[in-house]
Amino acid sequence: MPTVCSRVALIGPNEAQHSAARVDMILSRSSPTRGGQYSEQRMAFAKRAFLVGFVVFFMAVVLLGVFSPSTPRVFLNQRRAVESIRELNRAEYNYAAGHPNAGFACNFSDLREQGSEPLPRVGLVDRVLLSGTKSSYHFEIQCLQSGSKKVAGYTITALPVEPGATGKYAFCTNQGGEIWYRENGLAADCLATQKPIERKYR
Repeated sequence: MPTVCSRVALIGPNEAQHSAARVDMILSRSSPTRGGQYSEQRMAFAKRAFLVGFVVFFMAVVLLGVFSPSTPRVFLNQRRAVESIRELNRAEYNYAAGHPNAGFACNFSDLREQGSEPLPRVGLVDRVLLSGTKSSYHFEIQCLQSGSKKVAGYTITALPVEPGATGKYAFCTNQGGEIWYRENGLAADCLATQKPIERKYR
């Protein structure tokens, strides 16, 4: 008995706390109630983590579908070139509507004059595009000579500033408004073949 009592007396407060913690751990593992609560907490955390991960994944898919980090700069420049040609086509028709005796514009300076006329500001060309170069593409307007003072037709071509580096395709259009392209980057071939642009550029 003295031996047992001496051993009990030697148990300090720290050892008692550790022992209680071990007992509590054993009870939590053996107790179905505490074990169930622990499982439910883990399931709830897993569900929240899954939902957050799914939302992040979905937004990444949407954003990458528009502008993927792997999307080459060439493609983005080409798509912007098509948008600029559409803008020039609208400006040409606005100019022709405001100049019935002159017809279509033959250069960018003519299109710039629209800002001083009482026309709707629909289809006006921005200053960057009016410089003839935008998004690493060079644009050119040529009028079709018919022998009359009124210009009845025009062509617009867009070529990459650095072929192969800033763009590959040549884009073109005329007074009909349809936009064409040519893989070899040649404006003459683009106008001759009149190959409609791919759906991804529409």
